[in-house]
Amino acid sequence: MAKCRAILAWYFCGFSMILIAASATSSWETVHSRVHAHPNRVALVQVLFLLVATIFAIAWWTIWKKKPSWRWWATAASLLNVFAWTSMLPFGWHVVARWFVAFFWLTTLLGLMGLFVTLISYKPPVANRSSHP
Repeated sequence: MAKCRAILAWYFCGFSMILIAASATSSWETVHSRVHAHPNRVALVQVLFLLVATIFAIAWWTIWKKKPSWRWWATAASLLNVFAWTSMLPFGWHVVARWFVAFFWLTTLLGLMGLFVTLISYKPPVANRSSHP
């Protein structure tokens, strides 16, 4: 289970970096674009990317440093993975299906693996305290 946690932690780290890079690229393109179509929407997407990236980064950090709160953060990041496809719902089911086949099946699978690792993780048995002097 420790190897699964390590894989999960580095996945969270990588995905956090990807989201930060996507937000930075979007910001760069918005600033240097001559056409500013819906700048408020672009700003909202950038803020959401950074918020999600922060959750993934905290999940990575707490797993890596073996913090007691790692299960909570890893569960939150895993649930974000499982339901990532819902971000495409405003564009219609045909877009959801196309993106799910191309990309979201992997994030959903990794999210389910993350939930399995966090919720069914090995817990060491509690030492039996008998009345020995």
